[in-house]
Amino acid sequence: MHRQRSPSLVVRKVIRSGLVHFPWLVDHKTRLQYGMHRLLHRPSEVEFMALEGLLSPGDLCLDLGANHGQSIDALKMLSFPVRVIAFEPQPNLYRRLLKRFGSDPDVIVLPFGVSDRASMTEIHVPYYGGYGFDGVASIPDSRVDEWLRVSIYRFDQKKLEVRSIPCQTVRLDDFAFGPIAFIKLDIQGSEYAALQGSVETLRRDRPQLMIETPPPEVRHFLLEELGYTQYMYEDGHLRKSTDVTLNPFFLS
Repeated sequence: MHRQRSPSLVVRKVIRSGLVHFPWLVDHKTRLQYGMHRLLHRPSEVEFMALEGLLSPGDLCLDLGANHGQSIDALKMLSFPVRVIAFEPQPNLYRRLLKRFGSDPDVIVLPFGVSDRASMTEIHVPYYGGYGFDGVASIPDSRVDEWLRVSIYRFDQKKLEVRSIPCQTVRLDDFAFGPIAFIKLDIQGSEYAALQGSVETLRRDRPQLMIETPPPEVRHFLLEELGYTQYMYEDGHLRKSTDVTLNPFFLS
C-alpha cells in the first residue's frame, strides 16, 4: 500500500503549476516555509521527529542531497545538538547552503554527489517556463522531465528544457568521518549507487537510514544483504512496515 503525505498531491500540483507562471514567487515561498517551520518548531517532513528517540547529542548525521537545506533545518530542530555533513552537487544550491550554514560550526557542506565511484559526471535539471525544478535533478537519468509531464497542469512541451550541469561524485567509503549515526538519502535515482559506495561504512557504523523513495533494489540490499529492518513513522511512533511508502526508516 502506498501512503501519501499531506498536503495532497492535488494541492502540490496547483502550487507547482503556479510557480512556473510566476517564478518570482519562489524565493518568497521558500522564505515563508523556512519561517513557518522555525516558528512552529516543526520539520518540513514529520518523519524527522522520530530522530528524537534514535539519536544522541553530538551524533554525526549525513544529508545526501541537501537541496535547499530542509533536512539540515530539521536536524537543527532536535532538542539536542547533532553534527551534520551535507552533500549537494548543484553549484547554485551549494552556494546557497554555504551562505545559510557556512558560519555554523556543527554543519559542513560539501559540493559533491554520492555514488559508487569517484568521477566527474553531469547532473540533469529540468526547467519549465524558465523555472528550475532542482528538487528532482538526477545524476543517473536524463529523463527527469517525465515527472513534470504529470505534475503540471496544461503541460506544454515547448516550455520544457533539461540542462546538464557538470558535477563531481564521491564514495562515502573514501572518507574518514568517524562513526556515523544517521544518513538521509534523497538523491533521485542515485540511492543504490550511493549505498554501494558506502558498504564498508554501513557495515562498520550501522547508521540509521531514512530514504525518501527507496527502489526495490535498495530495499533488497538493505533488508536481505545488510540485515536492516524497515520502519515507518506514524502517529508519533515507529513501527515495522513492509509498505511502499515515503521516507521509510531502515534501522540496524
